[in-house]
Amino acid sequence: FPYPPLFRSEPELKSFSLLEDDMQKKLESLGIKSKRLSEDQVFKILFDQWNPGHLIGPGSYDAEDFRNHLILSDFAVNRKGFTINGVNHRVISLKMMPEKTFSTMAEKLKNLPFGSSLYLTINVLDQIKEDFALKTQRQIAYAMYSGKKGVQDLESAAKLQDLEAILAKRVSGETKIFSVGLNVVLRHSD
Repeated sequence: FPYPPLFRSEPELKSFSLLEDDMQKKLESLGIKSKRLSEDQVFKILFDQWNPGHLIGPGSYDAEDFRNHLILSDFAVNRKGFTINGVNHRVISLKMMPEKTFSTMAEKLKNLPFGSSLYLTINVLDQIKEDFALKTQRQIAYAMYSGKKGVQDLESAAKLQDLEAILAKRVSGETKIFSVGLNVVLRHSD
């Protein structure tokens, strides 16, 4: 089945362009140089990622939907990862974030093996749904804290205090709730 073409409206393109400019300025303020890649450059990076060592380079493709032109190599899934054209891949997902972090912790990520990639994904969640979930958690923590007669539940009290602090910041507009994913893709040829 052919995939439907992607619909790009003027407001979406304008919004994306503003977001792109904003991200570039924020990265530059952190000392990170960035540049916009052309569609051909992006497709070549993706093609090289998913067709390692492929003898024939990327050919022509449909920029609206290039999925049928992207993977031209043998693909095998195994217990420890997956193999594409003889190159083993393993994805390490860093799901559990530590309670406290230090800027020097990122130093370890600089020592990744050659050919590995680091992917950071930040998703701004639906703020209304997240506020509702926080309020529900607050009600549960309050019930657990106040429901015990004569003995205070210190854990519930601490959780209630944390949730109230977060909700206060949400109401004042100081914070947004988002999810963060950090994945490392290791590559190794046999």
